[in-house]
Amino acid sequence: MPFVHPPRAVIQDIPGYNTWVTIIPEQRGWSADQKFHLVDEAGQHLLLRLADSTQYDKKAEEFFWMQQAAATGIPMSQPLAFGYCNGGANVYTLLSWVEGDEAEGWLARHSPDEGYQLGLTAGAMLRKLHTLAAPPETPEVESQMWAVFKRKLDQYRAAAFVIDQEADFLRAIHQGFPHLSGLSQTFLHGDYHVGNMIVSPEGQLQVIDFNRYKFGDPVRDFNRLTVFSRLANTAFARGQIDGYWDGNPPEMFFRRLAFYTAFDTFFAVLWAAPFGAEEMAKALQRAQMVWADFAGFSRDIPRWYEEP
Repeated sequence: MPFVHPPRAVIQDIPGYNTWVTIIPEQRGWSADQKFHLVDEAGQHLLLRLADSTQYDKKAEEFFWMQQAAATGIPMSQPLAFGYCNGGANVYTLLSWVEGDEAEGWLARHSPDEGYQLGLTAGAMLRKLHTLAAPPETPEVESQMWAVFKRKLDQYRAAAFVIDQEADFLRAIHQGFPHLSGLSQTFLHGDYHVGNMIVSPEGQLQVIDFNRYKFGDPVRDFNRLTVFSRLANTAFARGQIDGYWDGNPPEMFFRRLAFYTAFDTFFAVLWAAPFGAEEMAKALQRAQMVWADFAGFSRDIPRWYEEP
């Protein structure tokens, strides 16, 4: 059997373990979960995620909401089983393995028209995902975002970071808050971009990695599009917006899109800093790119949407 880490005892008490003929550590992604690509006796491919048992409640909720997402019918990694393992020391989540090409690589090998069509599919899938309403006790959007803003701004100031266009980012953020009042909220994937999408051998787009899910304004689920998907393929990014809105995105969508893009790109340095100088440099480069795309946030519609 291929190398297994952690020790075999961690996974031996997972139902079905004795049918797994291949167990390979999966290193891709930023999640703290330990991940393994499994193949069972029937040739079925699976994904196993392991976490410490202290994460049980969080992982149980994640599994529940993945089940709700799967029930919408979007193509995605299917939640199969969940529970304790290793005598209660760990918690496991078992998912279907999504076979195919990472969307970013697929897009690099295909035409802009094909990229746009894939984006249309991604937008339609996201709209379907957003039919899942947030729990009624979810704090309203404006107060939720204000609380996050104040906390992160204090962290930013304490760390003495410097972003060249800081004043423009902060102005865009402050000007955006009035647009958040009274919004309905939905389930959010939380990390919806080409890095979490797979194109099957048959050309079907599928979504993976729901571990950053949250609840909020559905427009916030476009915050990765304006950075990571835009970096990979602007035709795909345009397509996702058009696919979500049937080709007619409203003005208020772009106002809130500019707000969330400014908010999350500006504070991305807080995420990047612990990973070292290289990730910090990338975060600053992305901030420069976003600032240019929105013309210093003098416009709400990014240039690449109107000027392919």
